[in-house]
Amino acid sequence: MSRQTAYAPRTPLALVLAGLVLAGLGVLARPGGALAWETVKVMPTISVRETYDSNVNFMGKGDFESSATPGVRVDVKQERMRGWVVAKGTAYKYLRLNDFDRIDQNYEAGIEVNATEKITANLKGGIIADHAFGSALDETGEQAPRRSSRQVYSIKPSLTLTLDETNSLTLFHAFTKTEYDTKDYTDSMSNTLGGLWGHRLNERTQLLLQLSGSMASTPSATQDSVSGMAGFEYALAETVKARVLGGASSLRSKVDGQESRKATSYAADTSLEWRLEKLTTTAAYSRDMTLGITGDDLVRDRLSLNLALRTTERLRLLLNGNMVLSENTSSAQSAQKNRWTEISPGASYQVGENSSMTLGYAYGSSEDRLKDETKTRNRVYLDFSIAFP
Repeated sequence: MSRQTAYAPRTPLALVLAGLVLAGLGVLARPGGALAWETVKVMPTISVRETYDSNVNFMGKGDFESSATPGVRVDVKQERMRGWVVAKGTAYKYLRLNDFDRIDQNYEAGIEVNATEKITANLKGGIIADHAFGSALDETGEQAPRRSSRQVYSIKPSLTLTLDETNSLTLFHAFTKTEYDTKDYTDSMSNTLGGLWGHRLNERTQLLLQLSGSMASTPSATQDSVSGMAGFEYALAETVKARVLGGASSLRSKVDGQESRKATSYAADTSLEWRLEKLTTTAAYSRDMTLGITGDDLVRDRLSLNLALRTTERLRLLLNGNMVLSENTSSAQSAQKNRWTEISPGASYQVGENSSMTLGYAYGSSEDRLKDETKTRNRVYLDFSIAFP
């Protein structure tokens, strides 16, 4: 595989899509435009970061990393409709390990239409053009030793129906296509269909029931799964917001020329947001079934915790933690497990009304339990961000 010092999508689709959406919103926003948007907000942003990484991609080599992330967000609003577009890119440059120089891109867009008082339609989509060695750890806990660019295309329509004063039904669909530029990792495509029923007990509490099915495929295999979860949502003004869903999932997969495999597991989707006068806490836990970067079946647990403590009017202390545990149920040997854990304390100082500086440290640990092997890294970074509202 040839090395690249910078990466752009293999097709110009990402840039074309973002450009068309931005242009379309601009035309509609003009006086006399088709929708005559009541509110239009454009916010360019840019951040620059200097990082020392003690173990770049767990190769046993440390280096200094410089990055810059320009971006723009456009929000538009009408009486019954609102939309948004986000486009940003990050350029990475290493002092010595130039093989890891790259450009990652992210384009997202969405629109929400309140067709009637009882019907709301949503459409979200996006394109990510990044690299597997960074994304695999965060998404599956797997190491991606070979440098490979990745493109992810997604579109997610949904329709929410208010049935009566206490009951609502949301129907959703999610399509995702992932492509790599090397055969070491497996291209895939998936479709998920489902419904979420909600029954409101009172102003604070709502009971939930969710059923969904997913169909995924790779060039040499197929994977079908179903999931059922029940739970509740609880909201206490802006102080506490909680969502708890739990249930079971079942997966059936088949590789060409082999017998099909079956696996079952519990499923979960929970989150908590707790806001005090100076302290904000968010936590989330989920468990599902997905595909790994080599096309294997994975049972995946993801846990995150984020704390922000405002000590003065300008200074905030931060603590972020993430863990991903994945179990490979396709392995012919004892189930292979990978675990990625990262803990990151830091401090953010509000330099100006729309600018901030953040000093942070991140400790990461990647564990392969089948090989009984653990690799660690330490990252120290200084970040400066500014927005232009």
